[in-house]
Amino acid sequence: MDFIRWERPIEEPVTIAVIGSKRLYQQLQVVAAAKKAKGREFRIIEISETDSTEGIEVLYVGLGYKSNWQTIFEDARANSVLTVGEEDQFLEAGGLIQFSIQRNRLRFALNLDEAENYQLSLSSKLVQLAVR
Repeated sequence: MDFIRWERPIEEPVTIAVIGSKRLYQQLQVVAAAKKAKGREFRIIEISETDSTEGIEVLYVGLGYKSNWQTIFEDARANSVLTVGEEDQFLEAGGLIQFSIQRNRLRFALNLDEAENYQLSLSSKLVQLAVR
């Protein structure tokens, strides 16, 4: 994962967890299979909003989980898990990457202030690509 550095050791397969988006979970399964064929291994899992994030590197939080964000973010910070979402106020609540559609293009914003609390380093290349 070239754009993000974890302070804890990361071993393959890299685990990506999805809360609340069956469609994204299925799409990531297809991408992971293609990556495995090219020598990079990812494990894609579905979890619930109450499951631990231990052993996970990236967590996507689907729409409709605002009431659980604080609990999810606290657990993710404790386990150094990159949190990704697309719902309004995701960054302001403590998430790290928020996707949005702007002018028919997929964009993302970063919460740089919070990255240190997750014990993650975001590369300058990633910061340059972000909307804010």
